[in-house]
This record gives sequence, structure tokens and C-alpha cells, in this order.
Amino acid sequence: MFPSPSSGAAEKPYSATPSLPGTRMLLEKGYEPSAVRREIQSRLAQERNVLVLTNKDMREEILRLTDQFMALTYVQLMVAVLVAVLGIVNSLTVSITERKREIGIVRALGGERNRVRKAIFLEAACVGFVGVVLGVACGSTMGYYVVRTFGAAVNGWIFPYAFPAAMSLALFPGVLLVSLAAAWYPAALALKTPLVEALAYE
Repeated sequence: MFPSPSSGAAEKPYSATPSLPGTRMLLEKGYEPSAVRREIQSRLAQERNVLVLTNKDMREEILRLTDQFMALTYVQLMVAVLVAVLGIVNSLTVSITERKREIGIVRALGGERNRVRKAIFLEAACVGFVGVVLGVACGSTMGYYVVRTFGAAVNGWIFPYAFPAAMSLALFPGVLLVSLAAAWYPAALALKTPLVEALAYE
């Protein structure tokens, strides 16, 4: 018999669906979840291995798995940022190499070094801005479909989707700073090239 509350209650303090291996139980008022769990485990210990989780236990387990998933996502994010930085450096380096003569002409006509540097930084900022706009648009769309369909496909749960507005806004200055940092080496390369060599470049 299951433990009875002090006020007295039915012998069976829960209602459950008969399906196995997963069964959901709803306790009646007055019964202690931990006591009912121990009773279920003691009754079924000889027949099968039973794992009984309360609503709190299930929530904690889901949060633990979510934290592990997000930790992996953050690692992937760091790798993606590193690849993006290398991509910007490579693109600007190739662009400056191809425009070495044009940059030399600008400098020969009196273009200040700061102006050339600002032009390269502006180009990097534009690349970063376009990248973050496309990333937010594609990422939010993919996130919406993952949140709305992943839970339903795995366990039948449907989670509400909330657009990460604060994180999206924080991405703009962050990506801008990363883009400017990535443009530092190409800008230094463009200004370091001797003027005679730049004008003779074909």
C-alpha cells in the first residue's frame, strides 16, 4: 500500500497512463512525491529497473542537458568567429594586393596615410555589417524552426520562440570591433608598401 496522508485518502494516490517504458503519473493532494517514488521503486524492484523522476527532477535534467548543448554551441561560436576573422583578413589582404597600384596613386597624389587606413577600415566595417545582418536573419529563421520542431519531434513538447533582440543588438558593435581588428594587418600592409613599388605594380 502507498503511504497515506494524515487526512486519509485513496489507496492509489496517482493516475497514470499504462504505456511503458515512459509513464506519467499525477499525484493526489496530500501525498509526498519522494515517498511515492520510494514505494514505486520498492514494488517494481524485482520486476524491472525503474527510474522515477518528479517534475522538479525532470526540469533540472532538461536544464542540465540544455546547458551542455549551449556550452557546445559557444565553442562552435568561438570557432566561427575565428574563421570569420581569418576570412576578413584574407579578403582584405587579397583586395589590397590587387589594388596596390591604385593605393600607390592615391598616396602619390597626396593622400594621407590616415585616409588610406580609414578607407580600409570602412571596407572592413561594411563587410562585418553585411555579415551580421545576414547572420541574424538566417540564424533567427533557423532558430525558429529548430525550437518549434525539434522539441516536438524528440519528446512531443513545443517550446515558445523568443527572438533574441538584446543579443542581436549586441552583435553589431561586437562584429564591428572584430572587423576593425581584422583589418589592422591589411591596413598596415597597404601603408608599409614603398611608393615606388606600389606604382610599378601591375
